[in-house]
Amino acid sequence: MTIADEKFCKVYFANPEKEDIKSFEGFINKENEDFVIKFKSTEIIDDFFSENGRILYVLIDNNKCTFYEIDKYSFTIYNEYLVYNFYSKKMLYGIFSVNPNEEKINELVVDFENLNLLFSSHTIEHKIENRKNIFDNDAEKIIYETDNFFIDILIWHPLKLSHDFVDIKTKTNIKFRYKTSINIFDALNNLDYFLSFVTFCSNNVFDYNKVDFFAGDKKFSLEKATTITTPNLNLFALSHANIANFEQIIKSIYKNKQFLQFIFNQYTKTSVQQKNKLLNADVFAQWISVIELVFDKYFKKIDIKNFEETIANLKTIINESTELSEEQKKIAINRITGILDNPLKEKIVKILESANGIYYNIDSTYLDKSSTFINKILNTRNLGTHPRNYKPKDIFTQLEIDKLNCLFKHVVFIVICKNLGVENFGNYYYESIKYFFDIINYKR
Repeated sequence: MTIADEKFCKVYFANPEKEDIKSFEGFINKENEDFVIKFKSTEIIDDFFSENGRILYVLIDNNKCTFYEIDKYSFTIYNEYLVYNFYSKKMLYGIFSVNPNEEKINELVVDFENLNLLFSSHTIEHKIENRKNIFDNDAEKIIYETDNFFIDILIWHPLKLSHDFVDIKTKTNIKFRYKTSINIFDALNNLDYFLSFVTFCSNNVFDYNKVDFFAGDKKFSLEKATTITTPNLNLFALSHANIANFEQIIKSIYKNKQFLQFIFNQYTKTSVQQKNKLLNADVFAQWISVIELVFDKYFKKIDIKNFEETIANLKTIINESTELSEEQKKIAINRITGILDNPLKEKIVKILESANGIYYNIDSTYLDKSSTFINKILNTRNLGTHPRNYKPKDIFTQLEIDKLNCLFKHVVFIVICKNLGVENFGNYYYESIKYFFDIINYKR
């Protein structure tokens, strides 16, 4: 149900299916990024609202709705009435639920327009006589399986005519079919994670206003007040042309969800949402941490066991020292362990080497642990995490930091995609990454 205009409604502070409770007559509308439920009362309702877990039950045209994640409410005095406004970004449509997040479902279905053709094996050429039945006959269907669910993807491609372009957008329908029932909170988490993977591969955020849930013969929906913006589809995207076995990729990202979710979200946070802003030194330090995580996941680390006896002896010497303070002893021990567990310089160099030559080329003299380039990376990161006195020539400027953040995002993209099985990176547009070429001495 799309709420575009003001609608009459009845409001309850408890589930009317469970108990006989007074209703309030009011109206619902959408304002900016919120659903707003407005009604009047002669009573102060603070006690009702605090007792029910901040959930409102609303009847709209006799259709059941549950509003949860109520952000705020306000009231004004009008004659003898109190006029209340409740604000929520999410609405469960078709159900009264005491605990919305714990509702069990078997299927989740969501539609998108202009979703990047990440999963498409081809683009369909249409003739004019095919237009009538395009949504029935020309859908491309792809099914992926993970340990816990199937993902069905149905794509209707845009029409292409021989002399003109017919403006029918790409339509994508995605269905999650669960092998055992799951609560909607976990199902939405799986969907959001899936979209963070799409963002990671395409550099465009995709969101949804409505998700349909199916539980046996019961159907209900989640609707969000968020306004969806149209993404720009102009960056490299994975496809069957790049990957030999896409189903293995899908399985892999869910098996490694705990590790990859942070990476994907960090990519979204800094690559897309901050696209038009200079990224600061704090974000720079975050990307250094991401590089360390990626190194620890995909590259061979020094085996600390080989040095356990040496470390133990050094710890004893440090702890028995009379010249060092207790704080200095702790710092010294931590630094010894850090030096043995692959120095940060080595991790950065290995990561850059792994991605080098795919979208860009870094001069080999830059990729040396003693190079000015690598040392400036470390100095700039250290300045943000534990400030020291550095000369300007030893650290990067704000503009250079922004360019390096851009570089790090693409480096991580390359390394993870390679480990997910990507074989071909030839579809990337030069315009999208030329921004940081001068910082790495790009050579054609």
